[in-house]
Amino acid sequence: MPPLSSRSPLSRIARAALALDILLSLGALGGGAALMLGPRGEILPLPLSALKGSPFDTYFVPGLILFSILGLGPLAAARLVWQRHRLAPLATCVVGVALLVWLAVEIAIVGYSGNPPLQPLYLLLGAMITIVGLIWLTSQDSGRHGTRTSNGGDFTRWMYRGSRPNRLASVLNRVAAALGSSGIGDNRMVALEVIGRKSGRVISLPLVPANVDGQRYLVSMLGEDVAWVRNVRAAGGTAVLRHGGREKVRLEEVSPAERAPILKDYLSRAPGARPHIPVDKDAPLSEFAKIAASFPVFRVLAVAPGAGSTTVT
Repeated sequence: MPPLSSRSPLSRIARAALALDILLSLGALGGGAALMLGPRGEILPLPLSALKGSPFDTYFVPGLILFSILGLGPLAAARLVWQRHRLAPLATCVVGVALLVWLAVEIAIVGYSGNPPLQPLYLLLGAMITIVGLIWLTSQDSGRHGTRTSNGGDFTRWMYRGSRPNRLASVLNRVAAALGSSGIGDNRMVALEVIGRKSGRVISLPLVPANVDGQRYLVSMLGEDVAWVRNVRAAGGTAVLRHGGREKVRLEEVSPAERAPILKDYLSRAPGARPHIPVDKDAPLSEFAKIAASFPVFRVLAVAPGAGSTTVT
């Protein structure tokens, strides 16, 4: 294990996963211990009648399951996050799903109760952990030593099969766009807002800008046949970028001859795009030039406040 001083800082999504894992672990360890030490409701005021219809006579076994799976499990996941382990996103996702399954079984056996509101709070916590884990998982396709792994890449390709986001990808995109626009998510991520050419509504999606010589660019990792590219073209490049603030921009399409260094920089910043672009991130520029025509790139031009002029940014 590398010394702490040599480790890279945790990303915002990793810090969120760490905090959520620890929060769940503390609650489950305390609750599980209380149930095991007071299996008949001596510590936690839970009536034994609530177990009617279940295979348990006391709360000892449910407490043991709670302590070991939802207490020690998230603690192990938090350790993987802290160690920057490549399995940390998957572990976080599994923890969230395990909590949701636990609550589904609990509700099926003893029923739903909102007083005290523990079940709804833990349902929310389980959903948050699962979403954070999925977003993090889809952005990971490199191991700790830069070696390519299949879990994140295969998962990402499955979500965008046929260059179209499936339902899960659409939900995650909405969540990621909200995080990007608020500035809470990954530091590299922004939310692009553009008017839909058919609906006329504002459509928001998360993107990771490339940056070459101080100039920002937006890249379509799925190629030409995607809605946001067609919407940008139909809008004449008029769009808005959000990342903790709102910035009016004009997007100017870059010719294929200029795209190679931008695509290379993009892959270095956006691990989630690597399964979709058939060039290794460390390949020479000549390899990126061969596929440049298939991946639209837009130069970000800032619109001066209160004016129609633009400046290169």
